[in-house]
Amino acid sequence: MIEISSRSPSGKHSISSSDPKLVPSVYGEFDPRFEAAEQYHLRTPHLSVVKETLREKIGDDVADELTEVLAHAEEISNSNECLSIVEVMLILTARNKVLFYDVSKWGEDTGIASKATFSRAKSALEDAGLIETEKVPLDIGRPRLRLIATDELATADLKTLSTEIRSSL
Repeated sequence: MIEISSRSPSGKHSISSSDPKLVPSVYGEFDPRFEAAEQYHLRTPHLSVVKETLREKIGDDVADELTEVLAHAEEISNSNECLSIVEVMLILTARNKVLFYDVSKWGEDTGIASKATFSRAKSALEDAGLIETEKVPLDIGRPRLRLIATDELATADLKTLSTEIRSSL
């Protein structure tokens, strides 16, 4: 008996058989291909790196909110109203009144997106009336901008954040 399933309950491909030679045969076929394949570096940082650096550089409150948003990622991704990770980070940091410089630098340093991408997303969120900024003077240099969530954004349910916010963009 050989059973081939395109999707198992875990979401991965699986093969099962009562033939004891099947597993070595499959490994014999695919191990050399795997070893000969070129390495490919993904630009996207690992989620553990994102969460760890977010806690260190931005703060626990934003990291906790990101964890809550990600806990509902499957239902969010099933809607047509998905936000980009940059938009999500700007929204969460605005809810916590973080400096724009800090989040954009963190995003660039971790490999999420460039400062320019963060800047464009910030402008779009401002134009949509979802976030505001206030200047924070520094002793030396140009003032920094603090991200501030509007009332709608500050009270939005993180579970339905994408659906509630995307319609405004």
